[in-house]
Amino acid sequence: MTASSASTISSLRTQRAHRLWTLLFIGFVLGAVHQQVMWLLALAGVFLWLKYRQVWRENTEVRFYWGLLCLWLLPAAVSCFDSADPERSARTLFRLLSYGFAGTALLTTVLNTPQVNWLWRVAGLILLVAAVDGIVQFVVGINLTGDPVLSDWRYGDRITGTLGIDYGPVLAVLSPFVFEMVRQSGKRTTIAWLLIPLFALAVLLSGSRASFALMAVGGGVYLIAGFVHFGRRAFLAPAMLVVSGVSLGVLVFIGFDQGEHWTDALALFSFSGEQLNKALSLRPFIWQEAWTLLFQHPINGVGVRGFGVAAMEALSAAHTLPNQKEMPHLIVLEVAVETGFIGLACYGYFLFSFLRWLLAQSFSTWVPGIAALLALFPLGSSLSVYSMRLAGLAWALIALTLVVSRAGQRPSEEQNVAGALANE
Repeated sequence: MTASSASTISSLRTQRAHRLWTLLFIGFVLGAVHQQVMWLLALAGVFLWLKYRQVWRENTEVRFYWGLLCLWLLPAAVSCFDSADPERSARTLFRLLSYGFAGTALLTTVLNTPQVNWLWRVAGLILLVAAVDGIVQFVVGINLTGDPVLSDWRYGDRITGTLGIDYGPVLAVLSPFVFEMVRQSGKRTTIAWLLIPLFALAVLLSGSRASFALMAVGGGVYLIAGFVHFGRRAFLAPAMLVVSGVSLGVLVFIGFDQGEHWTDALALFSFSGEQLNKALSLRPFIWQEAWTLLFQHPINGVGVRGFGVAAMEALSAAHTLPNQKEMPHLIVLEVAVETGFIGLACYGYFLFSFLRWLLAQSFSTWVPGIAALLALFPLGSSLSVYSMRLAGLAWALIALTLVVSRAGQRPSEEQNVAGALANE
């Protein structure tokens, strides 16, 4: 990048970027607020793109971000040609494009290392408040904003916080920030021993077994990354905190007499098709229809968000909830059936490219990186990968990962002042 381009980029960056990211984390747990902020950022990104086009073309991070996004945009665009739900596919494509411009605006921000560490602690506190809000909802019947407990036909009462049925999946995706806050707090800090059990309990009380499994995957990847970066001895205490905290949350959950609602998961090891369908919340019916549609539309699929319309007639005959637009409930299968083998190939290359880049980064970069991967995890089944909630969260996290990756490469403001004084 030329000196003039670097100067222009520097002038665009926010001096108090950590406040913007704090606002986004608050939006993450408030649901609709996050999407509204993303729309505003997209408008800002369009303005910045038009005004500084040459600068963005020379910026490696922006090019990488758009390169990753194009691996989703291109299959989505191709799938629109014969989509089963053209209007919804077009809206989804437009929203994915808006995340590109929102990411462009977010990539103008700069975080130094102290700001990154501060942001992880604040993010953990925000998630703790969200977890407590859900637990209060379970105990009292309403949460802090007056939302009642959700009565589920199968699992009884489920907490939703301010996120509705997306409460558990969103907390699970953001779980690496909780683990990192605990690591930074240290084993002698009381909050470190309270945060993870409360958080795990909130995810369990959301009634989503897939969300708890996703959180467990995130915790496992976080621990592996920590052992690799810090060594087994140095990372042993945080690992014990994470494992013991999650275990304590499970024990408290069982103490609330909620464990019986999850015991049918043991039917996963059954040879009975009926019990297996029950254990998997009737999803095998949906997966079977998704496979059928995939081989009927192998090239470009049935269109992004088009599965609900394409499968409605077939699922109405076998599903206990007829005449509803379902999703495939498995991200890798959703990508395949809605964008065909073109989309599946692009999805695989996306995961390969992002992981290869992430492996060369610092541990701080891994924290939002793991969260982004959890949002787009192939076996994720709670939310649609193209949904407003999950897609907006994923691409904001990818932008944050890129911003944090340069924090260790740039001196903080205090170091800049010290360097200037030393040169005088």
